[in-house]
Amino acid sequence: MKTILLVEGPIPVRELSGSLFRRRECVLDVASSGSEALDRVRERAPDLVLYDSRVPDLDPASFVESLADEHGSVPVIALLEEHEAERDIKVLEAGASAVLVRPIDEIDLNATIRDVLGIQLRRHLRMFVKIRVDATVGESTHFATIRDLSLSGVRIESERPVRIGDVVKLAFFLPNDDVPVMALCRVVREAGGEPPCHGCEFVGLSVDERQRIHDFLNTVEAGD
Repeated sequence: MKTILLVEGPIPVRELSGSLFRRRECVLDVASSGSEALDRVRERAPDLVLYDSRVPDLDPASFVESLADEHGSVPVIALLEEHEAERDIKVLEAGASAVLVRPIDEIDLNATIRDVLGIQLRRHLRMFVKIRVDATVGESTHFATIRDLSLSGVRIESERPVRIGDVVKLAFFLPNDDVPVMALCRVVREAGGEPPCHGCEFVGLSVDERQRIHDFLNTVEAGD
C-alpha cells in the first residue's frame, strides 16, 4: 500500500475526484500548507508528495528544495497553473520528479503517479523512429535524433554530452505534422552506442502533446 501526501491550498485539487486514490492502491493524506507538509514528512515520510502551486506559503521549487534538505528520497509531482508553465524547468531542476500543468487530464495524472511510484502497468507502446529534434540543456541548444519514442519517454542520440539527471527541453515534429511537439524530459540512463544514446523519461508533457504521440504510435502500429 502506497501513501501519498497531497498538499493543496484553499481550492481543492478537483482533478483527484475520480482518480486512483479512491481505489485500494493508495492511501491519501492531506496537508494545507508547505510547512505542514514538511512536518508530516518528519513524522512519517510518504511514498509521494503531490504539491499544488496554489499552496500559500511555499512555491513548488522552494518546497522541493526544503524537502530535499530534510528527506531527499521522497518524490514530488508539482501541479502548476497554465500561466505558470514557464516555471516547470525551475521546479524540475529543484528536484521534482514530474510537473503537470492545468488543465490536468485524469488519465495523465494517474499514469504519472503510477510511473513515479513504480506501480506496474501494461508497458507503453514503444516505436523505433528516426526523428530530428532540437535538444536544449540549460542555455545550449543542439540537434539530436530520437531513436525510439513512447508515451513515457525517448531514446536520443546526441554527439553533445548530456549527463544523467539533466533536464532536456525537446522540440520535434512527428511525421506528417506541421506543429512541433514540445516536451521536457530527464536523462535517466546511458544507452551506449556511437554516437552516444541516452534514455530520457518525460517529466513535462501536456495533455494535447501526449495525445498526439499516442495517436501517432497507434497509427503506425496499425499500419495506416
